[in-house]
Amino acid sequence: MDDKFQSKPLPPTASTVNAENLAAELLTTGNSISFRSRDPAKPDDDTQPNPSLGPYYVYVHEDDKSRIFYVGKGTGRRAWSGDRHPVWQRYVNDHLKGFYHIRIVSYHPTEEDALDAEDRWIARYGNQLVNWVNPSRNDNWRESVEYHRRNKINQKFIAETRSLEVSDIAEAIDRYKDALSEMYSISRMVIEKSFVAEVYPEVNAPRGDDNLLDRLTLCLWRAKRYEELCSTVDDYERLCPSRWCSNKRGNCLRRRDKARALLV
Repeated sequence: MDDKFQSKPLPPTASTVNAENLAAELLTTGNSISFRSRDPAKPDDDTQPNPSLGPYYVYVHEDDKSRIFYVGKGTGRRAWSGDRHPVWQRYVNDHLKGFYHIRIVSYHPTEEDALDAEDRWIARYGNQLVNWVNPSRNDNWRESVEYHRRNKINQKFIAETRSLEVSDIAEAIDRYKDALSEMYSISRMVIEKSFVAEVYPEVNAPRGDDNLLDRLTLCLWRAKRYEELCSTVDDYERLCPSRWCSNKRGNCLRRRDKARALLV
């Protein structure tokens, strides 16, 4: 291990964790101790962090081939916590079947020191990590800049259309439909090409705009263009699926159902 990552000598302790099961087995070989726990929140005393070396520490999670896939900073039991981002959950549960190794790599007297060390570890292993916050991740920078540029212009166009809903609803509908077409085009842009995208493809899934759909379907409802309302919502649901339903999306689905009932 590089000295620059290590503030103080480390205790000869590592943990092997099953993220779901619940009994423990202690395996000792020479000076090293490997802990296999069925409850990562309750490891043996031998695997407890050592506060005498510093209250803050940097830790890594590794697979069975000692490949680091996550870097973190914490105190107390943080390294053993399963309260993680969905990307981490997906990788551990689907790719590692719940088993991974925990290793504390350095201790630090202050949180600032620990953050600095964490940043260096993330920079070193960046593109193989599932860390969601990771400046070293191999994202598609140019595509990301273009995505945000186009999205900003489209949001301005949508905001300017709002005043037309009363004075010229047909024009407002046309403009909202143009904005929806642009939103579909923008949402197909691939802005993430890192290991995170391999583990969690949803990161590049089409990103809808429920607020835009809400305004458009409201105008279509007022204009009694019911068939168009139904097809618009159906297309949106197909092109921009979501695991959860926002209030705005819920409004649109209810309008579609009411419109469909009127068409029968």
